[in-house]
Amino acid sequence: MAVSINEALNLIYKTTEPINRFEAINTLTSNHRIVAKDIYATKSLPRFDNSAMDGYAIKLSSSGETIACEKEILYAGAKEIPILGDNKTIKIMTGAVIPINCEAVVPFENVVLDVNENIVAFPDDIKLNANIRMAGEELKNGEKCIMAGDTINSYTIGLLASQGLSNIEVIEKPKVTILSSGDELRDFRDEELGDYELYNSNSPMFYARATELGCDTNIIDHCNDDIQGLEYQISKAILDSDILITSGGASSGDKDLTKEAFLNAGMKMIFDKIEIKPGKPTAIGKINDTFIVILPGNPLAAMVNFELFIVPLISKLKGSNVFYHQVIEAKLADDINIKAGKQTAVLGNYNGNIFHSLKKQSPNMVSILKDANSMLITTAQVSKIEKNRIVKIIRLDSAMSIVNERNIFSD
Repeated sequence: MAVSINEALNLIYKTTEPINRFEAINTLTSNHRIVAKDIYATKSLPRFDNSAMDGYAIKLSSSGETIACEKEILYAGAKEIPILGDNKTIKIMTGAVIPINCEAVVPFENVVLDVNENIVAFPDDIKLNANIRMAGEELKNGEKCIMAGDTINSYTIGLLASQGLSNIEVIEKPKVTILSSGDELRDFRDEELGDYELYNSNSPMFYARATELGCDTNIIDHCNDDIQGLEYQISKAILDSDILITSGGASSGDKDLTKEAFLNAGMKMIFDKIEIKPGKPTAIGKINDTFIVILPGNPLAAMVNFELFIVPLISKLKGSNVFYHQVIEAKLADDINIKAGKQTAVLGNYNGNIFHSLKKQSPNMVSILKDANSMLITTAQVSKIEKNRIVKIIRLDSAMSIVNERNIFSD
């Protein structure tokens, strides 16, 4: 029996655990990887009290006074920490360590300097610790600074560097294998087409997207519509795969043998068919620890279901804290007319304000997919959505959302 979109997503969330394999990699090359375990600061930030401004270090007792300036100038990186005497001031630069007994730093522009007498007149409204960065005010030694499941970005790497961490333990990349079947399909790289044959566009498309999502991805040899050949390829692929993706052969025709081959190989179904248009034949199961994803052969239908179901599956396997679809609101550029009766996905392009649905959408199309950066999903009762309506869309060109699961449907 077919499940709804929400039922399918909830089954994915429920049945998917992060990969239990880890590796230590160079921090400089860790961008976009998933942190394996909580990281705690080993260095306070700042490490020591330091000046936030170029100015003068003083005691509060010198507020409103005109006092002598020491000849010494404190620069960032100076090794000696001077002692600030009574009725004395020291010129200090941004980042320099705060002198002993210093209670505030007054910026150059807030004083009156008599260069000839080497004396400085200070305002009378100086506050305690003004313009002083206190040791540990940003991050204390021993404080958790990065959580397991966080995705490393350029600025995470900056934080890791501040702690002197040249290597970081991350969750291994999911291993994704792609298998396609169909007597009519040929490899686009090295085969000429015969009469009534087609190039296989799905496998390269899935390979590129899974790799983009941070997976180690592999395409295995194309398989014809033959049950023994399918079973042989499946037995090889599951040995070293977290996800095995196949497209085609998932419907009910005489040569749609893919599901039968997987069941013969021991697949236990998680769900079989989804009440979605396009792509109802989509199914997900498991053989041992390998997820089996059976997608439609039609490129647009396969792409829609890849984005809806495989993207969160990959996010969960990666161990990411972020696995719900990012749902935002947009204004609809034109009327959308669809046939009611199924939850329907409509591909479109979002320009930051308006959602433009792509024209002439059909499950077999591939040429329009390059223009899709978002999709709208309707409930089964919807047959029309009017121009200028505010609708909910799923972004396909940005990260998943870390917030709680949101309603993804427009109605």
